[in-house]
Amino acid sequence: MKSSSRQRSVRGALLALAMFAAATVPAAYARSRHSDAWAREHFAAAERMREALNGRPPADRTRHDYQRVLNAYRSVYLGAPASSKADPSVVAVAETLVEMGRRFDDDKILNEAVEQYKFLRREYPGSKYRFDGLFTIGEIYKDDLNDPEAARSAFQEFLHRYPHNRLVDDAQQAVAELDREAADEKKAEAQKKAGKETNKSKATEQYAPKDADSHIDAQADDSKSDGTKVDSKSEPAAQESSESHPGHLPRVTGIRHWSTPDYTRVAIDLESDIKFGSQRIAHPDRIFFDLRGTKLASTLVGKSFDVDDGFLKKIRVAQFQPGRTRVVLEVADLSGYNAFLLPNPYRKRPPTVLIMEILREAVLLRIFIGEHHQFNRLPLYEAIVLKAREMHLAGTTVLRGTMGFGKSSRLHVAKRFKVSTDLPVVIELVDSREKIESFLPIVDTMIDSGLVTLERAEVISHTLDSPEHRHSRRWGW
Repeated sequence: MKSSSRQRSVRGALLALAMFAAATVPAAYARSRHSDAWAREHFAAAERMREALNGRPPADRTRHDYQRVLNAYRSVYLGAPASSKADPSVVAVAETLVEMGRRFDDDKILNEAVEQYKFLRREYPGSKYRFDGLFTIGEIYKDDLNDPEAARSAFQEFLHRYPHNRLVDDAQQAVAELDREAADEKKAEAQKKAGKETNKSKATEQYAPKDADSHIDAQADDSKSDGTKVDSKSEPAAQESSESHPGHLPRVTGIRHWSTPDYTRVAIDLESDIKFGSQRIAHPDRIFFDLRGTKLASTLVGKSFDVDDGFLKKIRVAQFQPGRTRVVLEVADLSGYNAFLLPNPYRKRPPTVLIMEILREAVLLRIFIGEHHQFNRLPLYEAIVLKAREMHLAGTTVLRGTMGFGKSSRLHVAKRFKVSTDLPVVIELVDSREKIESFLPIVDTMIDSGLVTLERAEVISHTLDSPEHRHSRRWGW
């Protein structure tokens, strides 16, 4: 009897414990859990939405657009909190909040980004993103929210927890910069206080006896001269400090890309104008851009972007050296490129954009024939132009010569009172190498005699689009 009552009490205790555990499950985990395949599918959809958003000019992005992307990522880690795409979705929400906060200069959104990174570290303590998350918290406090104490606390915690992380040097540099700024503020405050005391002493001197006027005037002149000297030295000292401690480097804050049939464009968001260099390297074919005097925002550390649109395969970005950011574009063999800085006059962020264009190779096809050559009862040049138009080539021009000779050395001349038997005609066609090469076999079936040449060409076409598109577009070589 006693054993039976003891068993009932044990069962009751276990039932109560199970009910308590169920009641304390977090809301995110209490929801229905989806499979990892579901999470991967929805994460890919959210990535496409984010890519489409970043492909638009900043002026065209609304808060609602950002919110749609945020909701798409949040549905992943709320719907499948234990999936392989849960913590990447949390990070994506934080990064999007940072972009949104900088876009609209909204401190409230930037604070939400900080809380999102804290949520990542709290709920996913084993995530590989936890290191960058803590570092980015310090960076947001330091560069965006102007909270040096919170920034110093975050960077010092980072150095304490992860003394061997790749970002340790950057964290130490950030702490040193914060210390210099604090010292400069104390120095400025001391100078301001000293200036007030000097003004107070001058005011007292104005009430001195009249027989000492000349002596007081001399002292006032000396004080004024000294004051002028102090002011003239203070400006160079400040300049020297900023040059000797290059901590205030403009950041690379964002990378966007979008594709068209003729080119792929990459936009690098910068906090100010910079100097950059580029070089092309083969095997594998790639173009790298070194952005001098820049610092990579922590939200972009270790980032890569798969494009694979026929011109551009992949974008990689890294802090190559202190003060030098490197962007690597993995390109197709037959791609050219162009790059230029585009100031942004419409808003403060980003003030400057570096535009990189990966361009298809253009080819100029020239066909030299005689004016009287025929094909299917049409002038040959007319037949070639109509065929090129039928195959949707980019453009064709027919040029009629006034004088020339070919392989036979027979001279063809246009004279006022004499009709030449066969004046030279040149047909020029410009398009991508693929289209021109597909057109050449047709040309071979149409002409019996003549000359055909191929050469690379640089094509400039003028567009009137958004500010980031309003310039001469080049493709080819």
